[in-house]
Amino acid sequence: MTGFSLIQACCLALGIVLALPTVACAHRPLDTSGPASRSQPIVVPDHKISWAAYSQLTYPGEVDYYRFTAKKGDRISGSMLIPKLDRLKNFSPAFALIGPQLHPAPEDKDYQQILDTKGDEDVLVAAYQGDKPKVMFEPFTQTRYWVKQALNIVAPTTGTYYLAVFD
Repeated sequence: MTGFSLIQACCLALGIVLALPTVACAHRPLDTSGPASRSQPIVVPDHKISWAAYSQLTYPGEVDYYRFTAKKGDRISGSMLIPKLDRLKNFSPAFALIGPQLHPAPEDKDYQQILDTKGDEDVLVAAYQGDKPKVMFEPFTQTRYWVKQALNIVAPTTGTYYLAVFD
């Protein structure tokens, strides 16, 4: 992948927020020290809690996977946060939600829907559309982040879901 540097990857702060829209004082850090493959994903113990995963993509084509279970009707939310630094303004990794029966509403233009070749999972890709990203200020660390894309859907069925992060 051209233009992808280790410095950019090291500076990447991936904010994954899997929570119901409830009041929260802070995100809990998610342990990202283990493997993050599809066969050994990082497990999100309770998707209703607001989590923050600070991770890095270390080589071209790498994909980090996070797994959680949700019940039908649960809110599934996630966002990609990049530190607001000039050298990272063009760094726009994407993420995808993988799970059963995922279908965006017809009026929802934020996601691309792709059917997995297995046929038993759908994939919603949240890719940066090139618009001016929102800026979020995190008061605890006094850091500004670009919110390049976000996902907010209702789980269509009870099951296991994956969030895949890639560039």
